[in-house]
Amino acid sequence: MTEAVKKAGIVDRRNAGETKLTFAPEPEAAALSTLCEPGRGTKPNEVYLDLITYKIGSVNPILMDEAVEGSGGLCGGIFIDEAFEYMIKNRLGRRWDRLSRAGIKELLKGEWELSIKPQFKPTNSSKEYLVSVPAEAFGKEKKLNDTEKEPYIKNGRIHFSKSHIKKAFSQVFNDIDKLIDAQVLKSRDQGQPLSGIILVGGLGSSPYLYDHLKMRHEEAGIKILQSTGMRPRTAICRGAVYKGFHDGAASGINADGSFDNIRLPIRVTSTISRASYGHGYTTHFIEGQHLGKDKKWCELEKRYKAHNQMRWYLVRGENVSTKEPTSQDVYRLYNGHFDGEWDLELFQCEEDHPPSRKEQSVKRFATIDCKTNKPLSKLRDYKNASGETLKALDFEVRMVLSGAAVEFGVFIDGKRVGKSDVHIHSK
Repeated sequence: MTEAVKKAGIVDRRNAGETKLTFAPEPEAAALSTLCEPGRGTKPNEVYLDLITYKIGSVNPILMDEAVEGSGGLCGGIFIDEAFEYMIKNRLGRRWDRLSRAGIKELLKGEWELSIKPQFKPTNSSKEYLVSVPAEAFGKEKKLNDTEKEPYIKNGRIHFSKSHIKKAFSQVFNDIDKLIDAQVLKSRDQGQPLSGIILVGGLGSSPYLYDHLKMRHEEAGIKILQSTGMRPRTAICRGAVYKGFHDGAASGINADGSFDNIRLPIRVTSTISRASYGHGYTTHFIEGQHLGKDKKWCELEKRYKAHNQMRWYLVRGENVSTKEPTSQDVYRLYNGHFDGEWDLELFQCEEDHPPSRKEQSVKRFATIDCKTNKPLSKLRDYKNASGETLKALDFEVRMVLSGAAVEFGVFIDGKRVGKSDVHIHSK
C-alpha cells in the first residue's frame, strides 16, 4: 500500500511541506464518520459494530476504544453481482455465449445496478423486476419470449420475482450474519453487550440489508445505524479525513484570525492488533529447550546454534495504541569481508499465540534493506569459542506504531540505516 501511494505521487514534496502518510482501517474510518452525525445521540459505554467492535469512552468529543479483536471477510456487493450474473447466465443458456463484454456490462449495469440492487426490499406484493436482455443475445432468433422455465423471458426482458432476487443476496447475507454473530459473542463474553451495528459502503445503503439485520437483532436491543442518501457510500472517505486531521494535529484559523488546533468531534483512542510481527534470529542451542531439527553448526562461532527462532515485537491481541516503542539489539558476524550492506526479513503470524520458531503459520511480509558506511575495521571485535577474532556488526531493531501502521527501523549508533513501513494486518 505504501508503494502504491508513493507511485501515485501523493507523498511527493510540495510547498505546504512534508506529507505524512498514515493508514486507517476501513471499519474505523466508517465509525468515525457515522457516529458523529447529527442526531446519533451516542452514550458512554455503548458498543458499536462494523466488523470491528468499538466502545464509546466519552461523548464530548466522542472517544472510542476497540472493544474486541475485529474480524472480516469478503462479503460485499460485488459478490451479490456475481450471484446475479450467474443467475442470468444460467437462465439465458446458449444465448449468454452470444453476448459481448459490452453486452454483459449492459446487463449488469442497467436496471440491476441502478435500480434493483440498491432499492430491493422484499414485500408481500407480486412485483416483478425486469432486466432487459441485449438484442445480440437472441442472434437471428425472431422469438423474444421464453416461458418454458422461470424466470420468464417476455419481449426480450427477464421477469425476476422477489424470490429470485433474494437468492442473489442470500449467500452474502449468510456470510455477514456469521461475521456479526462472532463479534456479538466476543463482545458479550467480555461483558460489553452490543448497542448498535453500523452499515456503510455501497451494500451498507441497502434497505434489504437494513431490514434483514433489524429483524435478527432488534429483540436483543441492538440498533441498526444506516445513514441516508450517499452517506453510507462516502462514510469511509469522510472518516479517513477525520483520521487525517487527528494524526496530523491539524490547526485552523479562528474568527478573530488567530491560529488554534482543530478540535475533532470524534476519534479512536485504541486499536487491537490482528497479527504478530517480528523477525527471525539464531541463538545458542540449548538441549531440551530448542528442537533438534533447528540445531546447526555455526562455522563462524564454532558452536551449535538454534536456527529458525522468532522474536516478536507486537503480538496479536495487544492494544496497538498503548504499545510502547520496542527495540532489540542484534549482531551479525563477518570474517574478512563486509561491503556495508545487509537485509533483515520481517515476518507476521495470524495465530492467536505466535510460535517461538518459524512454522507454516509464520509468513514473510517485508524485507528491510540496510546500508552503512562503517568499514569492517570499525566493527566490534568478537572472539569465538576457538579464540579466533571476528568482526561483529551491532545494530538495533526498533518498532514504532503509528495509527494502523507499524514502522520497523534499523539503527547503528543512533542513526537509521534502514526502515520498512507496513500496514498493521486487519482482516
